[in-house]
Amino acid sequence: CWLGLAASLSIVLGLAQRAALLLAWALYLSFCTVGRVFLAFQWDALLLEAALCALFLAPRAWTSAGASRERVSVLGVWLVRWLCLRLMLLSGLVKLTSGDASWASFTALDYHYWTQPLPTWIGWWAQQMPAAFGRFSCGLLFAVELYLPLFVFGPRRLRLLAGLGLVVLQLVIAATGNYGFFNLLSVVLCAPLLDDAALTRLVPSALARFRAPTP
Repeated sequence: CWLGLAASLSIVLGLAQRAALLLAWALYLSFCTVGRVFLAFQWDALLLEAALCALFLAPRAWTSAGASRERVSVLGVWLVRWLCLRLMLLSGLVKLTSGDASWASFTALDYHYWTQPLPTWIGWWAQQMPAAFGRFSCGLLFAVELYLPLFVFGPRRLRLLAGLGLVVLQLVIAATGNYGFFNLLSVVLCAPLLDDAALTRLVPSALARFRAPTP
């Protein structure tokens, strides 16, 4: 645990990020191996796979100053986009192929808000909404998870639209229930859908000078 904390701090501080990320991944893998069913949830596997993909994006330099002069790995960007596509698309497909009639009839949200992990107060209010709102939300959920991921490798505008829709979905899910770091990690995986032009509009101009050169 202490080694993992040290590795995480090293990553945040921009010191030996690639080596620290590899160490953090190995440590969490050891936890999942020993924990078995207790650490065999979707978010545990996602964290491990995301860390491996991030290794290709992590700078080789040992300091943030050296990292700022490196070019971003095209392979790393595509690997994270591919992981994002699979996560979001399969999240929709698994609902349709589960055999659960509530998903097929768009009534799953009638039960979702009070059966999910640690519902929030916003989740309580969502549960009070009319049944028609739940069916509309369920249809919108399928539209986001089944169609928007197909634009992950599409033209710029469609890719940005996909990123926006997927991020909003994760924020809504996080607002109605506590899934730990799962939603936050899912949002991070959408970051490579953006480009420098989009990022410049999202972040303050003072941060623009810290952007690493891209291919």
